[in-house]
Amino acid sequence: FVEAQVRSRPGALAISASNKCITYAGLGALTATLMQKLRLANCGRGDVAGVCLEPSPEFIAAALAVMSVGGAYLPIDRNCPAERVAFLVSDSAARVFITASEIRGALHLPTQMPIIEVDRIHEKGRTAAFTPEAVTPDDLAYIIYTSGSSGQPKGVEVTHRGLSNLIDWHIREFQITPSDRASQIAALSFDAAVWEIWPHLTSGATLCIPEHEICQDPFALQQWLLSEQITVSFAPTV
Repeated sequence: FVEAQVRSRPGALAISASNKCITYAGLGALTATLMQKLRLANCGRGDVAGVCLEPSPEFIAAALAVMSVGGAYLPIDRNCPAERVAFLVSDSAARVFITASEIRGALHLPTQMPIIEVDRIHEKGRTAAFTPEAVTPDDLAYIIYTSGSSGQPKGVEVTHRGLSNLIDWHIREFQITPSDRASQIAALSFDAAVWEIWPHLTSGATLCIPEHEICQDPFALQQWLLSEQITVSFAPTV
């Protein structure tokens, strides 16, 4: 998974966002720190952790940390109504929640739920090594919920086998290499984001995240793709 790139290409650029860039070493360090926090919250193999963050290096580190302790991450859009957030947390039996302090107040999470705020983690505290737990192909990697437009939202459970198959196919089909620069523009609670993130980071490529406003403007998005020298992108049709 991403661990191989952290070991072999620590100084390479992993994620480029409008307000922050992070190398593979930096991604590994932040992930390791979040893994520590998850373990302190008794989140481990088979557990579900909700993740509600803006598209950012922190979101990717959080999702990676959950999988690396053997759990499954549940991406939740920060703009979800509080009722939907409550349903997703309850229905998935999430054990812990990862978010940011500015988002937390609007979520109305259960008072007894352990909550990790990524912006409260200090750089000087990142001393742990990034050493993922062993998982089996049938362990859950993540859960995606449907919109619920035709009834109650339904959680789709994806195993490491399914994620690995997707990653392998994507890398082979699109011939992904460390020299690629891929865009991440899909909503994080949409399965397309999985296609954007993990095949490229496991290949050592650079993942580029635009500002939200750019994704809403086709012309601005086109200019951003060109200026960032994006080589692989998945964009919705209009």
